[in-house]
Amino acid sequence: MPDRHRLARRCGRTALAAALAGLLLVGRAVAAPTPPAGFQDTLAVSGLASPCGLAFAPDGRLFVLEKASGRVRVVKNGSLLTTPFIDVTSYAPSGSAFDNYFERGLLGITFDPAFASNGYVYLYHTLCKVLHPGGQLGTSTGCDTAVNRVVRVRANGDGADPKS
Repeated sequence: MPDRHRLARRCGRTALAAALAGLLLVGRAVAAPTPPAGFQDTLAVSGLASPCGLAFAPDGRLFVLEKASGRVRVVKNGSLLTTPFIDVTSYAPSGSAFDNYFERGLLGITFDPAFASNGYVYLYHTLCKVLHPGGQLGTSTGCDTAVNRVVRVRANGDGADPKS
């Protein structure tokens, strides 16, 4: 079993090297790599804020998660719909708030196996249950107690049924 301190130092050096390499690239235009033979690079949709996850519904619509905003956006027939499917920030229980700091936010989506008949969509996101005194959500000093939760909503056309 490796020594934890030696491993931490090694990981620290690796992180430092990666950070320095990133700093060297700041301000320089970096060309996108060429796709491998048989593949092509095509922009599918634009106008998203911090997209971090996606899933195709059985009917072919693409649902895209915006991590920081808490919105689920829908791409239908190749176009991003103006109205979000749902904004989970609007459904935080009393005494809590949507939390998007660091590795928190709207992070997961999946469709019920019987989606075609029941319309259920499951979303994974983070809530702040206890705000740090004087802190602000979205900062390192914001949330003292964050919890992750899975919620189920029912699709109603291109939006979520607010009663679900």
